[in-house]
Amino acid sequence: MRKSHERFERERGGKVFIVFSVTEKGGAKRIFNPEVIGEIQREIKRLSDTT
Repeated sequence: MRKSHERFERERGGKVFIVFSVTEKGGAKRIFNPEVIGEIQREIKRLSDTT
């Protein structure tokens, strides 16, 4: 995956993020790595500022 992510970043200029979810008891899903949400928000802002 690393090579394809690097290629995407090089060709498209944006980062690739992976959001992991886990199913808890009762069937509810939650994001296992919530820190990625802030990173995604910062990347969206960065990309928005460059247009």
